[in-house]
Amino acid sequence: MTYLPSLIRYPPVSKFLYFLTYSAFGIDHIFPRIMQLIFYLLCAVYLYRTINLFYEKETALLGASIYLFLPVVFAYAYLGELASGTIFFIVVISFYFIRFIKDSDNRDLLLVAYLIGIGFLYKKPILLMFIICFIFLIAHKIKKHNMHSLIHLKILSLSLVPIIPWMILSKYFSWRNYSLQLSNFTSLDSKIVTYFSLLSSNLSVIIFILFVLSIFYVCLFKRNTLTLFFGFLFIVYYFFVVSDMGWLSPRFSMLFYPTITVFLSLFISRIIQIIKWKHAFKLCFIILTTYLIIISSVSPLNDRFLTIMNKKLEYYPSEKAMEWVKDNVKEGEKILTIRIMSANFYRVKYAIDRNRIDNFWYELKELSTPAGLKAYCKKNNVSYVMFPYSPAYPNSRNSAILKYLKDNRGGEFMKVAEFNIDDNSILIYKTNEI
Repeated sequence: MTYLPSLIRYPPVSKFLYFLTYSAFGIDHIFPRIMQLIFYLLCAVYLYRTINLFYEKETALLGASIYLFLPVVFAYAYLGELASGTIFFIVVISFYFIRFIKDSDNRDLLLVAYLIGIGFLYKKPILLMFIICFIFLIAHKIKKHNMHSLIHLKILSLSLVPIIPWMILSKYFSWRNYSLQLSNFTSLDSKIVTYFSLLSSNLSVIIFILFVLSIFYVCLFKRNTLTLFFGFLFIVYYFFVVSDMGWLSPRFSMLFYPTITVFLSLFISRIIQIIKWKHAFKLCFIILTTYLIIISSVSPLNDRFLTIMNKKLEYYPSEKAMEWVKDNVKEGEKILTIRIMSANFYRVKYAIDRNRIDNFWYELKELSTPAGLKAYCKKNNVSYVMFPYSPAYPNSRNSAILKYLKDNRGGEFMKVAEFNIDDNSILIYKTNEI
């Protein structure tokens, strides 16, 4: 069967949303970024509403503000990446489910089922929200001695209607599927520990210590529907992230941030109450938000601390490079693009023939040695090779082959173009006779 893999590598809702912006405003990266910014802001609104179901407005405002200015969240808010939308679906599903548990309004549960289905078609990890809500609902029914009625479980199961067909399609036609790696749980230097240390490196030491203290505080003094649900959510998503074979990434750690936000807001609010000064909330709120804004906006505190100033998120001159491809890669020629951000986006924007671009993104094992790269170029009739280079790449898992290309002077590959933005470059090499 012939098909375009990128169409089913990820579920369709995000593609549909981006397609709407491209159709309405033209093919430009600014509008998907605006969409993620909207998700980011709505997430804060629903965190406020969720906390406010059980606590006063000041605590809810504190939680929403903490979320808005946590460094990783702040960094991804202006990117076209899907992370902000994913967290929005987690938070909005949590709000309506917790409100259902609190008020027993079936309309909320029906909305939860709808949002889980749509959310999964936006990003597959939302499937875990079905598991979380299903288990939590059963536990709630056991507590209330109400297991004889299955209507609520049936309503929640409606979310599987759009999920199951896509899971079958993804299983057989998409190469990006999640897997369980038990080895990640077997040693102290495995991901079960390193992911928690990743949280500390991206929250800052102060915020991380407050979060750890908030866990003890919640467990001892604030066990209710809100904290139990978000605590369970944290555990399930932590197990998912640690068990998957994916690379460590601050983007994945964003799955934990709704829980971190809720716990921090409750703990800090309690500290403010202990102070017993009428201006204590205003002062603590100003100090905390100012601190978060500063650490989110300045240069990274360490190599793994992600802020909007992080080198890894700076722009590459992809637009100029793809313009060069449009003008110089002729019919019958092909350019191999190695880890070029948004190569397919610019291919569509500049109406470049699909057959002239061979885009490698994730697995580079086939190209990871000079011999492998040369063999691939010969086998696939590659005329040019395009790749990025920056101060971040010496620490990249692909640095060896990129360094080989960059240092290959007058051999099998000859540099024909270079484009720069600050310290970030995109280099284009022509393949000589291989």
